[in-house]
Amino acid sequence: MDPKAVPDLSPLVARWRDDRRGHALSSDLKIFADRYDAVPSRVFDTQVAASFLGYGMQISLGRLVYDLRDVRLPRRRRSSDVGAPALPRARSQYLVDDVAPSSLPHAPTF
Repeated sequence: MDPKAVPDLSPLVARWRDDRRGHALSSDLKIFADRYDAVPSRVFDTQVAASFLGYGMQISLGRLVYDLRDVRLPRRRRSSDVGAPALPRARSQYLVDDVAPSSLPHAPTF
């Protein structure tokens, strides 16, 4: 996500301060910490957890879900060109889905 392409992420900031579950959160954590001084109280990153299970640090969420559950995620759940300067509506929805607590089925609760 290009944080400069989105003029105001403040609606997500309030939700971001709570416990956060997600996949490949390092960039998101940096953006929210640098730009909004918002850091979640606790984090569970499925990409980091997968690395401890032998998947390596670069496995995509789609590949992980497919390997573990034999389920292909819908296209809207997959990342697109993150280097694109504009944030199309579909990418905005992807961002919202990514930070929503229900975005990861079967995610552990804290």
